[in-house]
Amino acid sequence: MGHQTPQGDIRLPVWGVARWMGLGLGSVLVLAGAIALVREDSAAFADGLLAIAVVAMASLAGLAVLGHARARPAGAWAGVLLIAQGARMIAALLLGLAAFFAADPDPMVFWMLFLTCALVVLAGEVSFIVRWMRSECERIAGEAA
Repeated sequence: MGHQTPQGDIRLPVWGVARWMGLGLGSVLVLAGAIALVREDSAAFADGLLAIAVVAMASLAGLAVLGHARARPAGAWAGVLLIAQGARMIAALLLGLAAFFAADPDPMVFWMLFLTCALVVLAGEVSFIVRWMRSECERIAGEAA
């Protein structure tokens, strides 16, 4: 028999995840402005804004999954997180394709910033969740000791 640490059920702080995602999207907004300045093309900035808006809207799908998840032990959040990330990525791709064909932006600017947004949102989400899980596990271990 192995040693098991009792774990209490915890809820994911969805607003914390949303703030880290928003921070990443804000950094891509700066990148979109830099691209528009270098290209001397204001349409490039509009194309970048479209890509950012698409990923921001798709991020709501992932946040909805996380927000509706019930409290559970820290170790049991992996499946919910994968479902939320999958929902966000599928929504982003579908919205991105629809926006691309509807608005006809510059393909290089739109897809480059779309992929950059998707990457920084994923990085922000994972970064927050790893820190959160670590602190929750340390808190639970401290309470059990």
